[in-house]
Amino acid sequence: MLKFAIFCLVAGLAQGATAPHGTDLPAKEFWGRPELDARIDVAAFDRGLLAAAIFHETNRVREILHLPVFRNLAKLNEAADLEAAVGKFYQPPSHTNPFPSIGTPADRVRHVGLKYRRVAENIALLSIYEVEPDVGVGITTREGRKLLVHPRTQAELKPATYRGFAATVVQAWMNSPGHRANLVEPALIYLGCSVQPSVSLMGVDSLFCVQVFFTPAEN
Repeated sequence: MLKFAIFCLVAGLAQGATAPHGTDLPAKEFWGRPELDARIDVAAFDRGLLAAAIFHETNRVREILHLPVFRNLAKLNEAADLEAAVGKFYQPPSHTNPFPSIGTPADRVRHVGLKYRRVAENIALLSIYEVEPDVGVGITTREGRKLLVHPRTQAELKPATYRGFAATVVQAWMNSPGHRANLVEPALIYLGCSVQPSVSLMGVDSLFCVQVFFTPAEN
């Protein structure tokens, strides 16, 4: 049943059922959108908004480092959607899956019709809550009610905003040498992003985030 559910979701994305993106907007216009300050609710989750926030946050970091910003490419968002649709079901997260035509990052880029010279991929599974990625989420019970708390302070956690989560996941990638290498590689030109809601092994609402980096093949 699980594999069937994954197959149906992947098939839908392959037919173009991708989340709308704001990656085509100028950064200043995008960051002015008030909905970015809404707290994430997985029951009414705007995948496209968060994917675009991750795209623009990545480019903000690139600009700080005096690197050329990534360009938007709709088909690359589709490739990222394919990985997100599958990866949300697997823990620990992996860049590969058992579906032959979309099993690797390169396969997924080919699947959406792109010819590549270079392909790279970043993935992350983080809780939706305002907490450092290397700290995690604590679970406790108070007055008969289950609470998610900061493991160090025991303060009750709130869901992150779209703006805040995008900054957190990009910073988590920047703190990891392999992921950082993809983010700061000047030879990679295009970036596609996607996000899918998931649940951690502890039962905590989480988001599976994907970045696909791409440089086209020379004609």
